[in-house]
Amino acid sequence: MKTPALTGLIGKTFSDRNACRVRRVVAVIISFSVWISFSASAQTAATKIDALVKAYADQGRFNGSVLVAQQGKVIYRKGFGWANAEWQTPNAPDTKFRIGSVTKQFTAMLILQLVEAGKLRLDGSIGDYIPEYPPGPGRAITIHQLLTHTSGLYNYTDLPRFFPELSRDPYKPADLLPMFDSLPLDFQPGSRWAYSNSGYITLGVIIERMAGKPYDVLLKERILDPLGLKDTGYEWNATVLSKRADGYNPGFDGYQHANYIDMSTPFAAGAMYSTVEDLYRWDQALAARKLLTSASYAKYLSPQFDIRPGLKYGYGWLYAKVDRGAGKDSAQAVGHNGGINGFSACNFMIPEDGIAVIWLDNTAQGNDLQDQITEILYGRTPKGPAASIAKTIYPIILRQGAEAAGKRYHELKSQAADRYDFSEPELNLLGYYLLKQGRTSDAVQIFALNVEAYPSSSNGYDSLGEAWLAAGDTSKAVANYKRSLELDAGNQNAAQLLQRLGAR
Repeated sequence: MKTPALTGLIGKTFSDRNACRVRRVVAVIISFSVWISFSASAQTAATKIDALVKAYADQGRFNGSVLVAQQGKVIYRKGFGWANAEWQTPNAPDTKFRIGSVTKQFTAMLILQLVEAGKLRLDGSIGDYIPEYPPGPGRAITIHQLLTHTSGLYNYTDLPRFFPELSRDPYKPADLLPMFDSLPLDFQPGSRWAYSNSGYITLGVIIERMAGKPYDVLLKERILDPLGLKDTGYEWNATVLSKRADGYNPGFDGYQHANYIDMSTPFAAGAMYSTVEDLYRWDQALAARKLLTSASYAKYLSPQFDIRPGLKYGYGWLYAKVDRGAGKDSAQAVGHNGGINGFSACNFMIPEDGIAVIWLDNTAQGNDLQDQITEILYGRTPKGPAASIAKTIYPIILRQGAEAAGKRYHELKSQAADRYDFSEPELNLLGYYLLKQGRTSDAVQIFALNVEAYPSSSNGYDSLGEAWLAAGDTSKAVANYKRSLELDAGNQNAAQLLQRLGAR
């Protein structure tokens, strides 16, 4: 606070040369004071972040690694839980995790590099680059529409056979296209937004065709090696990787190994692995505008399509506004989540404030850690993790049945809604777990409870239809599949099952 007066006094007392020297000393003192202030603030934030993540871990809501940066400096990095539960190998900041759809931002970077090199056009179509693509409206889908999930391509990972059957087999990239390229489009390209892994599979095939090399080789040559990302790459099942985490699912009776998936099937849509530290290096490289010209970066890191008010999608990135609080303007956040068998991931940034929050989890648990940590960084108190309502009522099902569990669900929802996670996936996961355990009647009741809570959810009715089918009541299965299709005309699972049941 005394700096202006001190500077004025120095200017009158010393010669110009000495005054400049002293001003430099004063500038160093001021910078040092700012650094001390930031350091203390960062230490306080790190302590609060540690308590927050530990609370998530203690509740079984997080098992992985976290890195947080503020004002461009890493203030927190730590691992929680086991990278390998059987050998009790702990997670650490350099543990390698599958990152699922965070892969898409790397695929988009390769596309923009090829555009910059004149080998692709953003308005070029699938038909331009894959001549053998089946006749129909799909051939006219553009690179831009593939990048922004506005293509209308049916999402191949929603195929009923994908996870139980198709995902377990190895495929060449072009051999993945027949899973979806002849299916009807979900909507006219460019008219809507709907997340589609199929779009990024198609982009991967186009990248290989136009660059003349395999995707994983291009990824290494064009991005990973130039940036020194030594702990990031395309994961092949057979490759031995040091410090690789195993994937688990959080069952209601303890963790279980995640189902096998051949990593050729997620391809350019989700087959990469990385660490929180390498993803931060990637974010820093983007901030430094490496790999692309300024003009290309303006395209690569810009919102392109309004999903809904306050949420936009670009080229492999989601965009939203974040409240800074205290009467300050909101800031733009950019990030992406990922999920693949046994793993979930998040790469989240607020570039204006030098904030990065990266978390990687090897128990397939999505969460809102990035939002909670951001609250701390902006000086607010996070609400903390909500207890799983599914895990809370599961023991009641075992002791007293689903009807008693439903009563407890309603009691807690009316009396302590802020303390429990009542989101739609909670009961959906519980219902499928019960189905797997052979408790079909209980599963039906839990799925019905979820439909009651989320009557506009196509997925809820689809799940309830599956439970009724398992219970042997075809008429109720058909009724629920029809309702699911009414709510989402693009639900191919419901459409195919209705056709199989002779109801369409």
